[in-house]
Amino acid sequence: MDIPSRQVSIYSFELTRIALPDVYFSVRCSKGTYIRSLVHEFGQALDSGAYLKALKRTAIGDYQLSDAWKIDELISTINSMQT
Repeated sequence: MDIPSRQVSIYSFELTRIALPDVYFSVRCSKGTYIRSLVHEFGQALDSGAYLKALKRTAIGDYQLSDAWKIDELISTINSMQT
């Protein structure tokens, strides 16, 4: 399946851990960047296979994962609003 190419920006890319065959990294990029495609291209550049095993979005614009509510906090808040 061919994915149409598009202009994207990679603001930072950091290898955070290498435990072969797994390689962990952090990337800051523009919207519309397909991380799975980025990983696939790395595999091609290394003349090897590569796939994305896990993906965690840690920020979207001004929203940070670190600011997100834990599910038990959310349930507690909803329950307290109903009483």
